[in-house]
Amino acid sequence: MNRETWEKEKASIVDYLKVWSPFNQQAVSRQMSRFTILTDDRLVQSAKYGDDLKVVANFSDHEVTVDGEVFPAKSAVLYEGKQRLIFDAAANVKLLPKE
Repeated sequence: MNRETWEKEKASIVDYLKVWSPFNQQAVSRQMSRFTILTDDRLVQSAKYGDDLKVVANFSDHEVTVDGEVFPAKSAVLYEGKQRLIFDAAANVKLLPKE
């Protein structure tokens, strides 16, 4: 990445790393204990690591409710124990692939 691209994308990259670095540090040291497809279109998926680390990713373009829980479009919801953090990929649109 050159300096111009870094300056243009820096905020999105930093926001992304703030959320995903801590999660990834924990996930890589644990075995994936469960992977589940949550919707018929396969666009909402869940991965669990150990007993208390989980991510639910909604790759669809619309909000989805699963088991009474709402997952925004283009988001990932990270769980660590009772903590819940939403990563809004749509807000970090610069990191999404260009169509």
